Amino acid sequence: MEMFGNVAINQTKWEVEALVNLCTNVTDGTHDTPERVPVGVPFITSKNIRPYEIDLTNLEFVSMETHQEIIKRCNPKSGDILYTNIGVNVGNAVANRLGFSFSLKNVALFQLNTAKLDPYYMESLLNNPGFKESRLQFSSVGGAQKFMSLDVLREMPIPIPPLDLQERFATVVQCYERLHSQQREASRQAELLFQGLLADAFNMCQY
Repeated sequence: MEMFGNVAINQTKWEVEALVNLCTNVTDGTHDTPERVPVGVPFITSKNIRPYEIDLTNLEFVSMETHQEIIKRCNPKSGDILYTNIGVNVGNAVANRLGFSFSLKNVALFQLNTAKLDPYYMESLLNNPGFKESRLQFSSVGGAQKFMSLDVLREMPIPIPPLDLQERFATVVQCYERLHSQQREASRQAELLFQGLLADAFNMCQY
């Protein structure tokens, strides 16, 4: 709010452009249902996409041959935005921070022109509750599922703050993520220590 104002209404009156003009590519993953394999290339679907997070629990896999076919259409790179455009999780966004290749199904991919948009700014913009709600009104409902077509997504109006301001914001986010990661590791180590002390106390009680 301090840096960008109310983005849902573009309070600060930044320049606005259609998403398609701010990306080198706007596409989505396969619409097919490829065969899963026990070990292979990670296969990420809308159920794995959370705001700001790719949830790798219950991860499925496809063969390398299937992966090679899928990435002809949709090949995620670091910093690309993954956006759920179908199903109950429609409207969730995350910047790709994974250090490995994966295939996508029913997830849109925005490959940004980084001379105009910073991935951290774009991720936060799309997950902003007010902005998200204003954009989801353009989704269509087919049966029980909400759906945002690529045509609708490509025309999504995006406010564009000055790049240096976006980069300052990204620095704050990266600092937070480092601290959060350190806190999670400290909590993990504390839990391991606690479990070790419990085991020692239990063993002492046996004597």
